[in-house]
Amino acid sequence: MRQEMVNIYGYDELSDKAKARVLKRYREHNDFPFLSDNLKGELDSLLEENKIEVQQKLQLYYSLSYSQGDGCCFIGDFIWNNYRISIKHKGMYYHYNSVDINIDSKFDSEGEDIEMPYDEENVAYNEFKNIYKEICDKLEDSGYAIIDNENSEEYIKDSIEANEEEFYDNGDIF
Repeated sequence: MRQEMVNIYGYDELSDKAKARVLKRYREHNDFPFLSDNLKGELDSLLEENKIEVQQKLQLYYSLSYSQGDGCCFIGDFIWNNYRISIKHKGMYYHYNSVDINIDSKFDSEGEDIEMPYDEENVAYNEFKNIYKEICDKLEDSGYAIIDNENSEEYIKDSIEANEEEFYDNGDIF
């Protein structure tokens, strides 16, 4: 029979090299489990703040990997300022320019569709598109803030402590 003894360390007891290895591993394997829920909650708030009512099919899409084409967008059917608006995804990216925004109709106080001149539709489209871009930009900023926070040494350290994880001297989990 052979018996070996090994030293087991808390995160703070590791060498700088082992700590760097632990941080790298956590960052590589972090799938940000609450990111979607956080962004969806923020989207709901931003829609309410901008008086955009969801009619059906609200879906949030995002890609936040610090590369070209990243961003956030959402699709569905909405009502805003008595306009019925539909937003559909196009292309392979997820940002505010990867959607088609259509003003389907305008309606009066009784919900009856009314005809609107092209100029009015154009002004409404541009105004809504600006609001849409602002919402998408805010979601993107929030998403990156969440990712940056969860990848911070402080956050990872708190997670290690909460899970009472211990390590070998090279940074591998015990």
